[in-house]
Amino acid sequence: MKTPQRQPDLVFRGDPAPAAAALARFVRRGCPDRLFEYHSPDPDPADNCLCFFEYGTAGGVAWASLRYSLLSLVYAQPFSTPKRLALRLFGAAIHPTAYLSPALFVDPLFPSLLTIGPGALLGVGVRIALHEHAGSRFRAGRVTIGRGATIGADAKIGCGVEIGEYAQLAVGAVVLRDVPPRAVVIGNPGRVVSRIDP
Repeated sequence: MKTPQRQPDLVFRGDPAPAAAALARFVRRGCPDRLFEYHSPDPDPADNCLCFFEYGTAGGVAWASLRYSLLSLVYAQPFSTPKRLALRLFGAAIHPTAYLSPALFVDPLFPSLLTIGPGALLGVGVRIALHEHAGSRFRAGRVTIGRGATIGADAKIGCGVEIGEYAQLAVGAVVLRDVPPRAVVIGNPGRVVSRIDP
C-alpha cells in the first residue's frame, strides 16, 4: 500500500515511570492521540513492556484479570452480541450493528483503543493488535474500523491503523498502515488492488 506509516503522537524515552503514566492517560476514551511509542534503554522486549502499567494496585490487578478472563471466554462464542457487549464494558466503542464473527481476537490489554463503526463485519479469526513490541520499542495505538468495512477471515490489523468506510480486506490480509475508504486490500503486507465505486 502507498499510505505512509503513521508517526507516533506521543513519544517517550528512557525512564519507564513517566511513560507508564502517559500510557494510562492515553488508553482512556476521549484521548485525541492515536499512536503512543516508548523507547527503552534496555534492548530486550520483555524488559520494556508497559503492558502492566495498571498492575500497581490490587484493584488494578483485579480489573485487568477480570477483563482478560471475560474477553477470553467471549471471543470463542459463535454470537456477535456477547463479544460486542464485553468489549464495550472494557471501553471499546462498537456500534450495535457491527458484526463480530467467532474466533475474533482483540488485544485484551487495551480494548479501549478499539472503535468499530456501524455495519462493519469482522470475519472468522480476525486478529486486532492494539499494542506491539520491537526490540526496545513499545507501541500502543487506536484501531478504527469505519462504517460498512468488511474484514475478511483471518485478516490481521496492526496497532494504530484506521480502516476507511466500506473498505474491504481480503481473507488473510495483513494491514499495518491506514486503508483508504472503499479500498480493496489483499496480501501480506496488504496492498490496495482496486476501489469500490459509491
